[in-house]
Amino acid sequence: MGIVAGDFDGDRDDDIFVACDGATNLYYVNDGLGGFSEQAILFGLAYDLHGNTNGNMGVDAGDIDGDGLDDLLVSDYARQLPIYFQNVGLGMFDDVSRISHIGTEMLPHVSWGVGLVDFDNDGDRDAFMCAGHLLANAKEFEPDTDYGVRNSIMENLGGNRFRSATAAAGNALQQAFSSRGAIFDDLDNDGHVDCAILNCSAPAQLLFNQSLDHNHWIAIELCGRRCNRDAIGSRVRVVCGDQVLVAELRNGRGYQSQYGKRLHFGLGAYERIDRIEVEWHSGETQIVEQIAVDQLLNIVEP
Repeated sequence: MGIVAGDFDGDRDDDIFVACDGATNLYYVNDGLGGFSEQAILFGLAYDLHGNTNGNMGVDAGDIDGDGLDDLLVSDYARQLPIYFQNVGLGMFDDVSRISHIGTEMLPHVSWGVGLVDFDNDGDRDAFMCAGHLLANAKEFEPDTDYGVRNSIMENLGGNRFRSATAAAGNALQQAFSSRGAIFDDLDNDGHVDCAILNCSAPAQLLFNQSLDHNHWIAIELCGRRCNRDAIGSRVRVVCGDQVLVAELRNGRGYQSQYGKRLHFGLGAYERIDRIEVEWHSGETQIVEQIAVDQLLNIVEP
């Protein structure tokens, strides 16, 4: 139902996670020579904390806890918590959904599209999850949910803790639809990431982020010359003082969706970037230093 590729074990090649609805998840480890082996059980990604298979729908990858390693957030079926698989090193994962509270608001509902996005530009990734049952009469046999319900936005508080920001996120998040796919990008170039949502039996939504924060940001577009032109698989590190932000450029995320190719980083109060390190998928590393904030920066592979 959902798939994402990334260098989850830090060996400079991309592995593949597949979210499987009602079955064991799959995790294909890349040997760097063009071969893959399925090792979801070994790496802690096959089941949830209790060893159960869930109705896994969509998946996004990103550094949720700020340790430089990409974690996974997987959406799930009704009465199943969305799963936060925390990368604890060498591509090994733990289910920390319960202690983080990242999906508490979604527990009664079926969740679909999912995105790990820094909506308030404070330097950590928040979580957006689409919701809605697949059956129009769902409330008749699952009274805690419905065909159309509110989507959810969970604010990252740092320290691997989240709280709901849905009630304070504006009228768009108070509407009840049966949502599926979602994409995230700064559509109006104002420095805040927006969202477009595909709904069943209803018009699509375009949600513009009008956050009132005064935090800084940087958006980066990569252009490959030796690697693929879209630079898919390249990783970027943004260093501001003691803050280091990491993201990998991917192709296909969430639930049957694809985001824009910009890498967006919230910088909080930092007014200048010390350096940006690009690990191109070709294997070369490029460093750009002393960069102004609040801009779209284009970096071309040397």
